[in-house]
Amino acid sequence: LSAGYQIDISQNAYTIMDLLMGKASGLKFKSKLKNHYVLPGSKILDTRSFEIDVLKKRLPALVRMIQNEINLTFDYIIIDCSPTDMKTRFDMAGKAQYKLNQIALVASDHVVVPLLADEFSKDGLKGLLDDILVLKKEHNPSLTIGGVFFNNVMINEKGFKNYYTELKASIPERFFINTYVRKDVKIKDALGLGLSIFQVAPEKSGR
Repeated sequence: LSAGYQIDISQNAYTIMDLLMGKASGLKFKSKLKNHYVLPGSKILDTRSFEIDVLKKRLPALVRMIQNEINLTFDYIIIDCSPTDMKTRFDMAGKAQYKLNQIALVASDHVVVPLLADEFSKDGLKGLLDDILVLKKEHNPSLTIGGVFFNNVMINEKGFKNYYTELKASIPERFFINTYVRKDVKIKDALGLGLSIFQVAPEKSGR
């Protein structure tokens, strides 16, 4: 997300790494839109190992910093994660090496999964949903699956229509979001400018 908005992480004094490491002051957001703020990521985040509940423990401190240092109140905090598996790895000493998406889900109330209309994404979805349900059972019973939707689609392609029909029939109805985000050159333009689609083309609905 930081890269998509062309945020220079090196110029930001406070990143998600600082939050996970427990730094309790110096919060700095990048404001990209009215009521839309980004806490930058970190290029070295994957080099560190964290406990699976570290973000859940740090979120109250983040809320306090938001209120005290920036004087803002948010309705939602969206945690953007890369599409990696959630299989726990172990180091040579047998210590669990948790993935960042595992850490994020333990701290979350809901999870929404964007999906590409291709075989790789379709085949990986079942395993992902199974992993989410296992994590929910073991670490975060209140987590709910908000749903799955297709992203970056060309609606006139036969392949998309087939994937859409197959997905709708293959997962529980409560998990299927009956909408999609179209592939649009304006979205690519927005990424190139470090802006949101609503700034580049406010008339676009995405579908």
